[in-house]
Amino acid sequence: MRYTVSFNFHEKPPIEIITPADNAGIEVGQAAFALQRLDCMDVKSVSEFLKAFRSTQLILNGKRVGGTALLSILQLEQADMQAFIETVLLVPFSWRLNTVLPSRRLAVFHHKTPRLERIHRHFQGIALRPVAATRTEIFTALKWGDLRESVLSEQSENETQPEEKPKPNRSERIIIEWENAWKNRESQPDRFNSALAEYNSLTWRYETDNLPAIAWLELYLLAEHNIKVKQCRKCKGYFVPWPANVQSCGKCRQDTTRQALHQANLPEDKKALVKKKNAQFQKEKRKKLKVLKLREEGKSIQEIAKIIGIGEWRVKELIALEKKER
Repeated sequence: MRYTVSFNFHEKPPIEIITPADNAGIEVGQAAFALQRLDCMDVKSVSEFLKAFRSTQLILNGKRVGGTALLSILQLEQADMQAFIETVLLVPFSWRLNTVLPSRRLAVFHHKTPRLERIHRHFQGIALRPVAATRTEIFTALKWGDLRESVLSEQSENETQPEEKPKPNRSERIIIEWENAWKNRESQPDRFNSALAEYNSLTWRYETDNLPAIAWLELYLLAEHNIKVKQCRKCKGYFVPWPANVQSCGKCRQDTTRQALHQANLPEDKKALVKKKNAQFQKEKRKKLKVLKLREEGKSIQEIAKIIGIGEWRVKELIALEKKER
């Protein structure tokens, strides 16, 4: 399996895109942190790890590795990466290196590890080439959409008339603009060239068929850019914290917020009531955002009330509430 990896450390948080892979994340450290969560003595766990990266075996130095040898190699890689993370990237650090940047801690790891030459051999099979690829911010827009605009375009049955179509959000507009430019690339070459420049930029793409090499590449690039790593309080896995004060990874964070922990201890009838209140709150929030957007477009209070289907007094109330919150 030939993998391609690209990074963008200018984004906050930084972005990594691995292809091919079945995981939907764009966080830096996908391969390395997935390998750390691996139970190397469990064949099923190893199989799921390889399946996530669309592989059935490893390729090291041009040789295919499977069976018991695969388990032993993964266990060795896991131990070395664990030592790298704890020495170079982990926060907080128990030793006096706590205030030292990761790029400077690297010398300590190189001094301590007995298998440095073996780690360096992973990088011999990595090819680096410049490509004009889709900008990562465009990729994230296509992946997640623009939250604010999608919220504004989302309308409930009581807020819109049956014949009224919601406006396309940012993701849909990007797709529509690109498809139109592609269809008319011969008749309108200037428009197509403009679209190419708008949605693409120079990026460096790493290529290798060695999956552990990708994991080591991630860790060294994190150290180079002085990006620190934390250990999740719940699942004990490693992750790049964003914002810097979070204590749980993204998968666990939604279940470890104060509100989620409180609701987990509620009886079922109270849970249903809280869920209903939250739904009502989100509905009112969408309504308020819609009112503000229409007001910014120059619509009158009477027009807004007619479009949304609420009273004029409610429109005035929402506008006054927004001014008060400012």
